[in-house]
Amino acid sequence: MKRSRLFWALVIVTALYFVAREGAQLAVHAGWLDIGGMLATSAEAGNEANAWFGRDLRVVVGAANRLVERRDMYPSDEWMATFDEYNYSPFYALFISQISTRLPFNVHASLHALISLAAYAALFFTWRRLFPLLGMSQASVAIVGVLPLWLLYTAWWGDAILLNIYVLLALTVSWLFYFIWKGRLWPSALLLILILQVKPQWAFPLALPLVLGRFRFFAKLVALVVGGYLLVAMVTILWLGTDYGLAQYTAYYRMLAIAPDKIPWHGPGEYIGYDHSIAQIYFYLFGYTEAAWPVVRLIKVLIIAPLAVIAIRLIQRKVRRNQQAQPGPALEAYFALYFASFVWLDLVWETTLSIVVFVYLMTVLKERWARWLVAVPFVAYALADLWQVFGVPLASVVVGEAELLKHGPPLWADPSFRIPLIMLVILTCYSLLVKRLWAASARPATIT
Repeated sequence: MKRSRLFWALVIVTALYFVAREGAQLAVHAGWLDIGGMLATSAEAGNEANAWFGRDLRVVVGAANRLVERRDMYPSDEWMATFDEYNYSPFYALFISQISTRLPFNVHASLHALISLAAYAALFFTWRRLFPLLGMSQASVAIVGVLPLWLLYTAWWGDAILLNIYVLLALTVSWLFYFIWKGRLWPSALLLILILQVKPQWAFPLALPLVLGRFRFFAKLVALVVGGYLLVAMVTILWLGTDYGLAQYTAYYRMLAIAPDKIPWHGPGEYIGYDHSIAQIYFYLFGYTEAAWPVVRLIKVLIIAPLAVIAIRLIQRKVRRNQQAQPGPALEAYFALYFASFVWLDLVWETTLSIVVFVYLMTVLKERWARWLVAVPFVAYALADLWQVFGVPLASVVVGEAELLKHGPPLWADPSFRIPLIMLVILTCYSLLVKRLWAASARPATIT
């Protein structure tokens, strides 16, 4: 497909921006560049700016260091979330400790940043290749058409700054879809076991074989994943020492269970912040009370219920055939499960995989209104980081750094701090996917 000169001009400009910024960020992670000292006019603001770089990796490394010293990695029952708490499994801390005890943090951070960069490129080329394998050549062409957005994508830059693992997980679940679609049991189980060690909500593809009526595969997969997870936990506990290992796993599960009660929710008259979960949106609009939790959960159930009805329809039909001939609904079910898992979460910071869903929907949606419904919130979310890069420094001059640190950026400086763009992307994409799946599940033809 021939591209316009404007497209290639955008690619060149965004690529230059990407290379320059990524180079600067790698220099910060390596300790060669003091970005806070360069951009801020006060020591407090400079320290605040520098603290964002590698923040999530520091939390993990801190937990790994506590594990080496056999100290508690998880907060006590009296804690209140500051979002600097370690919330992964003891196994992941054990794995990271093998790196953090051998490498200085700046070297570790640089290595992590480079791995994330490679994973982000691999995510692009994975779907560039996967779409044609699914018979969706148009989507493979379209993903190149959004390359400027890919280079400016907010979810990527957030991951690259904080040094989290969202991009790695997005790549992992992309491969996981392929393995499940192909019926590859052992690779699917291995990837799911690894996912469960870090962010269990990303194990959503586990439900895909059930939705597609592949019951034997689903049963075998669940058995392997449960067995593998227990084996990893047992080996970790024995490695750490039975008493300490059991105590850390107990604290880990307890923390996951009580975490929603420890989050400092923002209420009316404040700001919504960067958590765009259903719970935070509700508490921002109506205020936080313990009695509101049943309402919040009811809202989530009502949103997810249509997908559950679709799944029941498909399970009842026991559809097993024509999987490779009709992969579109299978992919849509996978995407819908992804968004449903994030609807249920009480902390929603990102929706990294939505750029792939955006490409897909823009190629299959025929109605103009539907395409606009997807494009407007997604493009706003995709470019939110670019807005922040220029808006927040300007706000520090206009309103002052002290005011910015206290109340956060104003709407004009960072819309994503005041508007739940992430949940808007999730709900618009999810609703259109459910609409398509509802129609497909009502037809007598096979869906897989």
